Amino acid sequence: MSKSCDLGELETAVCQWPGVRRHVTKAQIVLSRGETKFCWLSPGTGMVQLAPPLGRRNVTRRLERDGARVRVIRQRTGHIDAEYDDPGQQLEPRWSYPGFMCSRTPQDEAEFLVRQAYEQAQSNSDARVKSVRDGLSPYGSQGGQPPFSSNKAIQVPMEQELVQALDSWSQRIGQSRAEIVRVACRQHLRQLEREQLDRIYKQGYDRLPEEPIMALTQAELLGQVLAKEEW
Repeated sequence: MSKSCDLGELETAVCQWPGVRRHVTKAQIVLSRGETKFCWLSPGTGMVQLAPPLGRRNVTRRLERDGARVRVIRQRTGHIDAEYDDPGQQLEPRWSYPGFMCSRTPQDEAEFLVRQAYEQAQSNSDARVKSVRDGLSPYGSQGGQPPFSSNKAIQVPMEQELVQALDSWSQRIGQSRAEIVRVACRQHLRQLEREQLDRIYKQGYDRLPEEPIMALTQAELLGQVLAKEEW
């Protein structure tokens, strides 16, 4: 069982992510991505709050849980402002924000939840919500976008050198680690599909080789048809 979250360790880890800004108020440590605030750490209470706000007196948003998935929904319009994958069921209303208590949340799950708020901060600043669940491990310290409704978090062990290379390129090109992994997976799957089609074609040809006379006839007919086309 992972240890309970240490607020100082959590702050240190998050502040190392690309583009994170730190601002200290009287009661909280506020973390932003660019101009968008995504996390509030309260050393006095051990509480962590995440964006977007629910509203304290005028409750403008509500939390809606469906198993491990939590949605932040606008009361008036029903619009989904953010979604969180919360396998440990740690998120709940904390004052006026979704949040969790460090004393009841393992370190890896705490980083996973804050990472989702961090990733969605950029999406929300573009007036659209992206999923960060795909490619994020619920028990990993990092991770990270199509909508949550169709994606699933997975856990992928990697060598330390590969993780370091991913982080390096993530900072260089301004993409999350998860997005780089997703692109690489899509490219590899397309390559596997092409190789499978080649194998199927070869197996079919081995079972039923094409007669040379048929190939010559088809080529001659094709030549006659193409000669009549306007180019």
